[in-house]
Amino acid sequence: MRPEKRGLLAPRLRGALRFTDGFESVFGTHAGFRRNNAKGLSASGRFVSDGAREAFSRTSALDRLVASKTVLSTGKPDEEELKAYLAQPPETTAALKIVHSSPPTSGFENSTFHGLNAFGFTSASRASTPVRWMLVPEQEVDAAAPPETPGENYLFDALIHACAKEPLRWRLVLTIGEPQDPTHDATKQWPTDRRRLDVGTLTLDSVNTEEEGNARDISFDPLVLPDGIAALDAPLLSARSSVYARSFARRSGELKHLSCVDVKEVQDES
Repeated sequence: MRPEKRGLLAPRLRGALRFTDGFESVFGTHAGFRRNNAKGLSASGRFVSDGAREAFSRTSALDRLVASKTVLSTGKPDEEELKAYLAQPPETTAALKIVHSSPPTSGFENSTFHGLNAFGFTSASRASTPVRWMLVPEQEVDAAAPPETPGENYLFDALIHACAKEPLRWRLVLTIGEPQDPTHDATKQWPTDRRRLDVGTLTLDSVNTEEEGNARDISFDPLVLPDGIAALDAPLLSARSSVYARSFARRSGELKHLSCVDVKEVQDES
């Protein structure tokens, strides 16, 4: 049993190491912070369900990163290398088409957030339904318009200011899939006539600088799920789980540094 287990786990471990090393090679190593999304802040709030979900639930990115790496002499990615990568995997073309189909908004506070994968929602009667989710802002949606002289953290600064004025709210909307809808590939869209269900409101009422004791030291594993929600057949979830664990293991043993997004500093300047 021992050799067999080692044989099964070794490829996953090698993959996690390769992804984690890839993030570091592109973005650099930021000791004590995540290998991807190292810059950020933590937010707190609450989710209030309206009960509508109860009928359904009882409860090759690394290569693109490397191809997108900035060339020091130009300050931009190598166009030929990026074109060569994008010309190969069809799922990348499909993913980028989905991304670019929605124009960017002016900030985090009025953006719609889409879950990448489908999950299985299991009801009290044990019936399982494939579901995708998204968070739709109640804040007015503005087109992307960065300041004339944007600072490095202007998107985070705007979120801090917005949250200081009033709580920010998003509606959690579920898209209910049919048995024939694909769940193994996040780039494969479901038909537009699938039923959508508004199941509650997420409210963010405070933001904080990333530091010891809050989101900086948490690993958001997509496979840690409550009873009534389960992963389906998408390999991306297992890959993300492994990479996040490897990233957490590295940063938890490193000397901590101050976050470059200081919430109090931004608030005091306003």
